[in-house]
Amino acid sequence: MEPVIRGALTAEATRSQHLEGAAHPDFVDPDVWTLDQHWLDQAGRDQIMLDLLYDYQSNVALYPAWQAWMREHQPPMLLPWGRNDQFFSESGARAYLDDLPSAELHLLDTGHFVLDEQLDTVVHLIDDFIGRHTP
Repeated sequence: MEPVIRGALTAEATRSQHLEGAAHPDFVDPDVWTLDQHWLDQAGRDQIMLDLLYDYQSNVALYPAWQAWMREHQPPMLLPWGRNDQFFSESGARAYLDDLPSAELHLLDTGHFVLDEQLDTVVHLIDDFIGRHTP
């Protein structure tokens, strides 16, 4: 398992995470993945990331508790989501609506890193959302 996870820490994998699913990959600033990779390449960071990525599997066991909390408390939720996200699918985004029917899901034509292409859109969504949910 470690070699697979370690493969996610390479420069090519980092670049791919930013470009895969992007509607206009040529417009994504290369600084975003270059800076990400810079921090991933720092001494000792590989073990931290290996531990974190390996531990993602424990999240699934916690889903029922998170879902129960959301159903009980019904917090306002804004979900700006990349329709073409290679890690978190559209069906995963829509699943939030099962527990939070009033959640605001916005499927945007982009990949995993929504802000790479849709920053202005997301800023507007956040501003509007906060304006409606803040006294």
